[in-house]
Amino acid sequence: MTMLLLSVTDAANSDTHVRFARLGLRRRVTATGLIALADLPVGTARLAFYTRTAYFSQSEAERRSAKLLPIQVRRQIDADLAFNEPFLARHYATSLPGGGRQNLALAAVAEADYALLANRLPLATRPFACITPAECAMAALLSKLTREPVRVLWRRGRQMVGLLVRQGAIHARHAARVEQDVAADEAAFALRVLPLLGAAVARFSTTASVAGVLPTLALGDWSGLAASFDSTLGAGLRAQLHRLFTGAPADDVAQWPELYGLRFVTDHFNFLSSDYQGEVRGTLLARPLLVPGALTSAVFGLLAAFNAVQASQLEQAMQTRRTTLETQLKAVDSQRPKPEEVEKIKRRLGVKSTLEGLRLDRFLAWISTNTPPGVIIRKLEVNRSANPSPVATMVAPSSEEKEASAPAQSWLAAIEFEVPGAYSQSEERSAAIMSALATKGKLISSALRVGDDQPSRLLITLVTQETAFLE
Repeated sequence: MTMLLLSVTDAANSDTHVRFARLGLRRRVTATGLIALADLPVGTARLAFYTRTAYFSQSEAERRSAKLLPIQVRRQIDADLAFNEPFLARHYATSLPGGGRQNLALAAVAEADYALLANRLPLATRPFACITPAECAMAALLSKLTREPVRVLWRRGRQMVGLLVRQGAIHARHAARVEQDVAADEAAFALRVLPLLGAAVARFSTTASVAGVLPTLALGDWSGLAASFDSTLGAGLRAQLHRLFTGAPADDVAQWPELYGLRFVTDHFNFLSSDYQGEVRGTLLARPLLVPGALTSAVFGLLAAFNAVQASQLEQAMQTRRTTLETQLKAVDSQRPKPEEVEKIKRRLGVKSTLEGLRLDRFLAWISTNTPPGVIIRKLEVNRSANPSPVATMVAPSSEEKEASAPAQSWLAAIEFEVPGAYSQSEERSAAIMSALATKGKLISSALRVGDDQPSRLLITLVTQETAFLE
């Protein structure tokens, strides 16, 4: 059966056109290019989209029953302060050897962002089999090449993303926008993000040299990597991408990894509702029954009549469901607050105010979440920094935020951790703490003090911005 792969990640395209690739048997590419949503050809449609506020995580957790997993997932996302609004989440849990523990892979997007996308698509008149974030599609594509960790730099238009992918799951993600010069912003983004992605490997590997030999792939619209970041491993993987498909244009798979990766995305990260997917499967199963019934209607009149009645009932159910979906989509869209109302609420909550200072509740919650088990926070001091200029390691602000007002206030934080255990354990836990803090600010100083008869102490001073704990 023909499979139609669609991507709406290209911001340069209009709301009515998408990038597509049509696959036949044995992953043979029969057509590619731009196509209008109203002119989609026959085939099972799968679509990838991008939103900067998407959330991805993979962690080891206590094994829960299937009924409790959704609650565990939502609690983890809420604990990470990933969203300030309703969200849709998908997960995939695999048991670990020994029992009692599991690997939990998560993906989530804002409900309003998904509703805006769904409102553009002809879901009622043209059934879709899968809708998933672009990052999930890229991770699924790389899982067909290697099960080992891979760093990915991807740009589509003005959006830049850095990923650490292993065994088809996303372990770390960083996103930013191109604000001025593409080449300069790409280089700065790579210089900042690649070491963080390499450090994230320590979560599942104790080999210190692993990060130094990680393959690095530059995909999508990415201009290229500096010689210091590129590797023969990454070049080898890029060459293998094209071999996964037959008949694809030269380098098209590397140019559109989120498009071709849709072929391998599992149902675990499909953001379509289960009710809608059931209707689509019912429609696909009904089609082969109607065709032979029409051809043999002269001989098997009763069977043809039965099939016609079944088809009519199915069509009525589909029409009712279409009307319900359209009503729900319109209701969600009408309930979205106006931009000025959102800004007013944010000001009341102190979300963007440079006068109310650092959101200590979110800062303390984030510090507590990222402190390894057994480590004790002995001292925490936060003072206003004399220099309010943005920190170099922070994500570049958007054009709307640039127009808002003065730069965000910087804060100087001094933290003292008590790190129990032998020196090797203290050093490993200290490295994990510094890696986490580096994602939220600029480390000024750090020192691990080990005493013969006293617990080890890690002293860290960093500069952060209030905006780092507002999203």
